Amino acid sequence: MLEPTSITNNLKKWLFIVVLIDSISFGIILPIIPILSITLNLNSFHIGLLLSIFAFFQFFTTPFLGFLSDKFGRKKIIIYSLLGVSFSYLLTGLSSSFIFILIARALCGIFTSNFAVVLASGIDISGYKERSKILGFLGASYGIGFIIGPFIGGLLSSPHITHTINNLFLHLPSHQLNIFTTKIPFYFASIISFIAFLFSLFKIKETNQNLTSSINIKNILNNIFKTKQIYGYMSLSIFLFTGYSAIQVFLIIYLAKFFHLNNFMIGLIGTYFALIVSLTQLLLPKYLKENISILIGILLAIIGSLILDFNANSLSFIIISLSCYGIALGLIYPNINSKISKISNTNNLGITLSINQMSAILGQSIGPIFLGYIYYLSPSYLWLSLSINFTICLLIFILFKKYIKS
Repeated sequence: MLEPTSITNNLKKWLFIVVLIDSISFGIILPIIPILSITLNLNSFHIGLLLSIFAFFQFFTTPFLGFLSDKFGRKKIIIYSLLGVSFSYLLTGLSSSFIFILIARALCGIFTSNFAVVLASGIDISGYKERSKILGFLGASYGIGFIIGPFIGGLLSSPHITHTINNLFLHLPSHQLNIFTTKIPFYFASIISFIAFLFSLFKIKETNQNLTSSINIKNILNNIFKTKQIYGYMSLSIFLFTGYSAIQVFLIIYLAKFFHLNNFMIGLIGTYFALIVSLTQLLLPKYLKENISILIGILLAIIGSLILDFNANSLSFIIISLSCYGIALGLIYPNINSKISKISNTNNLGITLSINQMSAILGQSIGPIFLGYIYYLSPSYLWLSLSINFTICLLIFILFKKYIKS
């Protein structure tokens, strides 16, 4: 662990800022999904494919970046990945067809696989008993970025802002202005990702004090997977993010279509959801044990899904459901990462967290395509599928409880 304490605290602050900016750049994109679907004439399957290809490439890149951070250091991986993120958002904004946007999103998935590396950096500078706190701290930073990001995205894509920019600088005809509306958030995301790159380059110190030139990846994986706990945590992460990927995307489309909410209002709802997640991660870890937090979170996710099953026609009940989902996510995922970090040694921390991140990404790959098709059949089928999905999480928890509680 790094010393002195003042250096450690400064590193925590800079890691917080980097995660915050990185998550803002991602959150900005969410409110423009309905506009993108209209502008490019995309159905729910196309939208699901855009998000799934992002997660698909994350899935294969995440463990590789975790391995490299264990071998060559966390800072280098964070720096290069943030620079790549900035470039991929810029490329997305410059793209004018579905195919090119698909390619740009694949690149973005490759370079945004750095979150597990940042979590490993936080654990590098924390004591064993402080791991759940630092993971909650960095998770809250990610959540706060999602509070600010959708708000900015909704604001940047609002007709008033785009018309003002157009009148002052661009003077585009009206038929081109709708296309430009979808590009502004991507350009802004590229700029702030580059700012995060600069912060990482000049302010973050290397945290991995156990670098080694010879890492046997086969032995590392054998040591990780011989621990039966890991299978329970990975299964939970897969089903957790299968459900949440659908909530993030198709609930937004549902709100826009059936309640006729504009981008700004959708951004506010996304901000509210992220606020709930962040407050949960900041406030509750100190009061609840890890296993209890995971169990309560799963039960709240089931309750949130049941609310949608019976009251999806009421905006008030949808907000209540989102509150349940937000608290659930804030309780479950940081504590899963904390438990996993405690079954890893310091030399393998990056790749161990990356393997669990792979599980989350696998869920994010499955969710938009599989649940997107279910939503295409009927939104009511999606709410029922979410109830079943989170009930499976509960069954997994019960099945592995003798390992999780050990």
